[in-house]
Amino acid sequence: MTESDAPLEAIATGSRFLSSTVHEMRTPIQTIIGSLELLKLTSLDKEQAEYVHQMQVGAETLLALANDILDFSKIRSQNFQLENIQFDLIEVVERVLDSISAEVFNKGLELVSDIYPSVPKFVMGDPTRLQQILLNIVKNAAKFTEKGYIHTIVEKTDDGSILFKVEDTGIGISKEARKKLFTDFYQADTSTTRKYGGTGLGLSICKALVAAMGGKIGVEPNISGGSVFWFTVPCVEAQSAKAALDKFKRLHFPESAKILLVDDNYLARKSLESKLREFGLPCVELAQSGKEALEMMKVAARQDNPFTLVFIDMLMPKMDGWRLANEINSDKTINDAKLYLIVPEGQLRQDAKMRMLNWFNGYIYKPVRVKKLFSLLSEAFEDPIELKGEDQVPAAQETAKAKADEDLIAKGVLVLVAEDHPVNRKLIVAFLKKMGAKVLEADDGLKAVELAQKNPKIDIIFMDLQMPQMNGLDATKALRKSGYNGVIVACTANHTDEDYKTYSAAGMNDLLGKPYKSDNLKQIILKWKSSFATNLKPSRAASKKKSGQENPVWDSADFEDTISGDYELGMQLVDDFAEQSQKLIDEIPSYIKERDYETLRQFGHTLKGSAATISAFSISNLGGDLNKAAHEESVKRLREVNKALRDELKKFKAAAEEWKKERGSEDELSYTHDFL
Repeated sequence: MTESDAPLEAIATGSRFLSSTVHEMRTPIQTIIGSLELLKLTSLDKEQAEYVHQMQVGAETLLALANDILDFSKIRSQNFQLENIQFDLIEVVERVLDSISAEVFNKGLELVSDIYPSVPKFVMGDPTRLQQILLNIVKNAAKFTEKGYIHTIVEKTDDGSILFKVEDTGIGISKEARKKLFTDFYQADTSTTRKYGGTGLGLSICKALVAAMGGKIGVEPNISGGSVFWFTVPCVEAQSAKAALDKFKRLHFPESAKILLVDDNYLARKSLESKLREFGLPCVELAQSGKEALEMMKVAARQDNPFTLVFIDMLMPKMDGWRLANEINSDKTINDAKLYLIVPEGQLRQDAKMRMLNWFNGYIYKPVRVKKLFSLLSEAFEDPIELKGEDQVPAAQETAKAKADEDLIAKGVLVLVAEDHPVNRKLIVAFLKKMGAKVLEADDGLKAVELAQKNPKIDIIFMDLQMPQMNGLDATKALRKSGYNGVIVACTANHTDEDYKTYSAAGMNDLLGKPYKSDNLKQIILKWKSSFATNLKPSRAASKKKSGQENPVWDSADFEDTISGDYELGMQLVDDFAEQSQKLIDEIPSYIKERDYETLRQFGHTLKGSAATISAFSISNLGGDLNKAAHEESVKRLREVNKALRDELKKFKAAAEEWKKERGSEDELSYTHDFL
């Protein structure tokens, strides 16, 4: 090493030390967050719940800082890569705004988004990093804005790039400070650090990420006061983008459809109006107060051209949304209109009891999401005008009971948790048991392998990567080598695209990020539930058992070969398959109606795999047909396949019942013989 190389080597060593130290810091922070998640599940009074909330905010802030430092270190060392995958751009933007909405509305601000029609729905790129950039900018806007609004705009530029703008009416930034704003650790005003917090790292990371994507970033003053942060990224439209966007435009509505928007905020009114007009609705009128809305509705009724739908903002001066709804419902000349309350996220609170008055046909939350607005309008134009009455209270109670049953999504599932950290292990085990799972525990990789070999019916393994004796990757390789074919999920805070390739190569099926969250765990269980118990992989045996009779709908002989004569297991698998398949098939028409081809493709994939496992090969083939029809976006073919699936499942159930009767009687005879 030359003398000139020494400073560079020192920087590299310092960077590695920083990364290693911060990485170790994340483990206790994640433990704190996980423990607080558990604490929230216990009975807490309001004061205790507030203390837990404050601790959680503090811990998550520390974790975010640690992640920022790691990102900064990776970028500095050029040790990071961007993904290039297809993703839903509109969903990413709306998810970012959802995550910050409660905080914004709690401050009394307005949160508005406008995604222009020219913006493609599906693009190629790195959704995680794009979300990170936008979230950082929106969070900064929320932090430094005390009154007014935060307005996010996404549009396509003349050169084909995507331009993101976040306008706020906050404290603003001086011309001198704007020149230095994107440098490392820079704060425009050191006094803001004491008041608002922050390290100045976020914008520096944003600048580096935007540059890596081939875009630009900047800031300029807002003419309304405050700032406008903007950045561009190249737009590579995915092939299926146009068709996916078109599904939002095919809204069927009567010629008499006439909509009134009532909101005191100009930006919010115009934003919702533009969304409605994108759906092709020609007659949309605006009112900025309850009084003006009532006058417009009465005039329209007298002219025999009444409003059919009215969207009403909940929070307005003088006459709020509830009072306006009362006035409309009390006036027979205008109460034929359907009413929808626009609720700022997190603001319903004590007004929740007002729902019992049944003044509204439905509710939609700010910031308004395109897909939810489309669904609401589809239902509004299809259903007759009917407010929910008292006779529907029992139905709500049944829904609550169904929700409680859904919480036990892992009932009957056998899970192995391999995690050396005792608190983390206790957390994930507690979550799984609350979901109804039976859980085995191991505190190192070697014990995990031994437990899995002793319990081959384990459905899913949650495998920590850093463990004594044997790490998670080696344990997974050993399990795959021994013939274990169940689901193995990597549990780690490191989940870049490159990391996942490593885990997948070792034989892992999925990834659960740390810190552990109940909702994330639930999504993993739901995702893989249909394939549980399939570690007994179906194999087409050359010689069939004579006791099983082949059936064109269901190859019971092949199925018996799969279960190795364990008829009790077989009967459970048959029942589970029939129940889960029926639910999927029953849901298909609604997704066809919504033109949700991605979900239909997933349904097809699930049916194909689970039916093959159970040896219901005709249903498996139809699952493949469903997947193909969804990929081709052929509504006619999807309906044909759905009908065929219903018929085949009915035949399968009949064949399975006959098989269960035969095998049940054989078991009974066997038991009697053994007893005698």
